[in-house]
Amino acid sequence: MPALRHTLLYGFRRYKFDALIVVVIVSLMPFVVARYGKMPITEGKVATTDSTRTAQDKDPLMAFLQHQDMPYEHLLERNIFSPDGKYAPDVAAPAAPVAPAKTYRLVGVLNTSVVRAVLMDNTDTLYILKEKDKLGDGNELSAIKRLSVVLKDDNGEKELTVFDVKR
Repeated sequence: MPALRHTLLYGFRRYKFDALIVVVIVSLMPFVVARYGKMPITEGKVATTDSTRTAQDKDPLMAFLQHQDMPYEHLLERNIFSPDGKYAPDVAAPAAPVAPAKTYRLVGVLNTSVVRAVLMDNTDTLYILKEKDKLGDGNELSAIKRLSVVLKDDNGEKELTVFDVKR
């Protein structure tokens, strides 16, 4: 057999028995898995008793099997993003901030056929109003004078002047 020396079949004669064993094992594997496929050790949770608790501390396999159904449960016990492993205490959501009352200042008075007042609030919004017009927050422009206006609301009246140093 000099022609077979360069092929794989030449060395196969020495390993005929080993190859036969591998073929038998591989051919029987589907039957074994079908009959004994579910091992009772991997089904469900492992019940813990006093004797298994001591073994559980020493045996990592028991700890793994106990947490098999909840793979990320340990993240609830220990925060992996915190150096000390603790979660921040729950803080109640802050109450909605109360919008500050708008303060108005008189920018100028327009003396045209209809006298109008130009007001600016604390958000730099301009309002051009004539007498008896109402602002959005309930203020009413009750009177327009030469260099001042009178705003009336629930609390009373307030006079704004054009060159008011106090804002």
